[in-house]
Amino acid sequence: MRFRVIGSVLSAKIWLASSSEPVAWNLTIADSFLTSSGSVGVRSLRNTGNTNANLLVSFDSIQVNLINTVTNDIECWVRTKNFDMAISHQFKRLWWWGADVSTSRTITGIATPVIVSFQVYWGQLLSMYWGQLLDDFWGQPLTEPTVISTPVTTTSGAHRRFAKFLKGLRYRQINFKVLLITQGSTLDGPARLFTMTILTETRQVVPKSVN
Repeated sequence: MRFRVIGSVLSAKIWLASSSEPVAWNLTIADSFLTSSGSVGVRSLRNTGNTNANLLVSFDSIQVNLINTVTNDIECWVRTKNFDMAISHQFKRLWWWGADVSTSRTITGIATPVIVSFQVYWGQLLSMYWGQLLDDFWGQPLTEPTVISTPVTTTSGAHRRFAKFLKGLRYRQINFKVLLITQGSTLDGPARLFTMTILTETRQVVPKSVN
């Protein structure tokens, strides 16, 4: 026989000594009276009305194991494609963007302007080390583009909400990433992403269109 207690959920299964332990539990039930830790033991009872006499009940090889309750966080993320809003020859201004999600944990929104190429002068590299240059290549010593990461802390349990990321940003192309954290259990709720929304407008014409 194997008996398991996790929180207020009790599970039990029993099998013949000559057989292998079954995978499924024979019985699972919730006991709301289990609110704190206590003792572990085994005993036998004879119900009222049982007429069997001289009953002998014995227990052998009793083993008590502590279930590992350590849980690990799982990162769930979605990144969009690169957007130019169908007007690649104009700069745009991002006023804010947001995500419709369901979670009880912190929501992180990451906006990344896509930089194809820009001019860098040697004077701008005086304070930088070789390892900080993109791909360590002298012919085009580009630095990494700016990434805007905005965490939003949630409260009052897991439910659907709209997380709004307020950040003014100038761009020609941009992509968005939403990062959710979960432990994969019902305790912190499933991490779900429904939609993303952005508020943007054109601001400046550049001399040449790009594909």
